[in-house]
Amino acid sequence: MRVLMTADAVGGVWSYAIDLSRLLTARGIGVVLALMGPAPDASQTAEAASIENFELRHRVYDLEWFQGVSELEIVRSSDWLKEIAKDYGADLVHLNGYAHAAAGWNIPILVAAHSCVYSWWLAVHGSRPPNKYRRYHERVIAGLREASAVVAPSAWMLDTLRSTYSLPLARSEVIPNFTYSRREQTGKEHFILAAGRFWDPAKNLTLLDGIATRLAWPVYVAGTLEGPEGDRETPLHVKTIGQLSRPDMAGRFAKAAIFAHPARYEPFGLAVLEAAANGCALVLSDIPPLRELWGGCAVFVSPGDPVQWTERLNRLAESDSYRMELAGEARRRAADFIPETTIQGYLNLYGRLTARRQKSAVPTIELHEYPHQTVLPLHRF
Repeated sequence: MRVLMTADAVGGVWSYAIDLSRLLTARGIGVVLALMGPAPDASQTAEAASIENFELRHRVYDLEWFQGVSELEIVRSSDWLKEIAKDYGADLVHLNGYAHAAAGWNIPILVAAHSCVYSWWLAVHGSRPPNKYRRYHERVIAGLREASAVVAPSAWMLDTLRSTYSLPLARSEVIPNFTYSRREQTGKEHFILAAGRFWDPAKNLTLLDGIATRLAWPVYVAGTLEGPEGDRETPLHVKTIGQLSRPDMAGRFAKAAIFAHPARYEPFGLAVLEAAANGCALVLSDIPPLRELWGGCAVFVSPGDPVQWTERLNRLAESDSYRMELAGEARRRAADFIPETTIQGYLNLYGRLTARRQKSAVPTIELHEYPHQTVLPLHRF
């Protein structure tokens, strides 16, 4: 089997796509990863190059969640994906997005729903998005309707899609994410770690910046300060450590005693899972998806209450026994999110989707003429 998968290099979807590709190719499934938006950095390119039976291609198309992305841009990127699918002989398309599912495919289309602008806006602003996002809303509905199946990493995300877009999503299921990032515990250091896009108000990292001077331990924040569309936040009190490679980030998780995640919106949270797997005590926002995944093994705090965040973080910092107990609970829960569960879920779903396809069907893919995509010099199938 050969799979065309999409991704971007901006956030957690990259980690998800690379880790899943590694599992798929290890089982003899060829994967071509079509990357749109900003180019991968050196560490990301090195990650991709380490995977056999895998190919990475990149084109700088606007991502579907960018403000004001044009219809022409969606058409061009859709045609690029269809050209790759034809050249590669893909049996299935695994989209980590929505709009391209409505491009008119002759092979099964799986949509993996990691987040969406509408539910993001509702969580961050407490209201429906303004009219400028109407076209995005229409594209998501069209993509979900055309998808052969829809997957989400949490039940909350699936339920949110159903309610936000008023669709039943009968062909849908939850397949949780996983992490490889687990190290032997060799002693923790007295600092609080956070990770995420500082420019993204959904991550709510400015809350930690506002209370940092009142905390018993220093706060280190990993992640970018500036977004792909120029959004930027400049922290004043937390210690920023930039966008780290995944091995370097794993080292930080291994050393941090506490991981703080004040997000207002988080459909899954790979950083939370990696922190838990590496023995960090978790202090998380009290929002439904994080309760679903980490209930009973984390401290939960309202994302809008800086006083409570200060009190809970300081209490953990001051109590070794409480902190170690909580870290142990989180580590045990993290052991539920193993690669075997995730890959078996996708293999079963891929098998069902491709089995439905008529073997006699011959794909007829209409293409427009555009400059050839960039093919990065990686291992090829």
